[in-house]
Amino acid sequence: MLDPRPTRRQLPPKTRPSDRGRPQPGRGARPRNVSRATYGLLAMVMILIGLVAVSRVVEQTPDNPTDVSTLSVSVPAAESLQPAPPPPPSARPRVRPVLVAQPPTNTPTLDLMVRLEAQRRITRAGAAVYFDSLLADQDSLLRRWAPGPGQPITVVLVRDSFFLAEQVDERAIRNGFATWQELRAGIKFVFVEDSTAHVEIRWIERFAKDEWRTGQTDLQFDSDGVIQHALVTLSVRDPEGVKLDQKALATTALHEVGHVLGLLHSERFGDIMFPAPTVPRLSNRDRRTLELIYSLPPGTIKTNQ
Repeated sequence: MLDPRPTRRQLPPKTRPSDRGRPQPGRGARPRNVSRATYGLLAMVMILIGLVAVSRVVEQTPDNPTDVSTLSVSVPAAESLQPAPPPPPSARPRVRPVLVAQPPTNTPTLDLMVRLEAQRRITRAGAAVYFDSLLADQDSLLRRWAPGPGQPITVVLVRDSFFLAEQVDERAIRNGFATWQELRAGIKFVFVEDSTAHVEIRWIERFAKDEWRTGQTDLQFDSDGVIQHALVTLSVRDPEGVKLDQKALATTALHEVGHVLGLLHSERFGDIMFPAPTVPRLSNRDRRTLELIYSLPPGTIKTNQ
């Protein structure tokens, strides 16, 4: 069958539909033999030329002094705790640096942990022990003996002419040491005749009236609170000149041995470490306080040094 529609070749050149609205050659028209790949290549060349031009402009631009990426931050040495001087306004970063708090160099981490543990145990014990005078006195220094394994604390009774003249009954002081030794503190006393003993016991007639005391203990200890030597002075008469009976001697001796071991005064009347005890007997608070002290290392328990 014959197609009545004319073919493309049958149409005149000026009436072809594909040529309608197209510019004619010679009037700025696009050559037909130029492919799309050629135009893509030309576009890439133009983009490359633009990038090169931009890079040259950036190279000629001065560096921005506030660029965080170029900011160099140095950590000060451990020996220097002085803060670094602030940078000039033109060199300050946009982001504020975070400063990490450094622990004080005079409180090592392990030492600080030991002090915190001591405070925790004292706080947990509460009213069962007395540490008020310790925390308020001597920079919270925990004092105690620290003899080596198998090394007891030696005690010497000075039997001078006064001791012999007064015929002092030394059983009071011996019983005082024995009573404290029975506690679970790992303490052992041994009486010797050596003048270089750790603890020295002496007697006097009486103390001055304004002091109103019947015993006194002087301790020597190092900076860590380890007791090195103790001198105990006991009187055979009160400040009024009245001779002490056996009960009074035993009470005074038991109280002073508590000081020898590092205990300070208690605020309760029933404790042997009350400033003016009346009964030669240890209370539960006396026992627990001493056992707690000897379960802790010597030294200060303060943490804000």
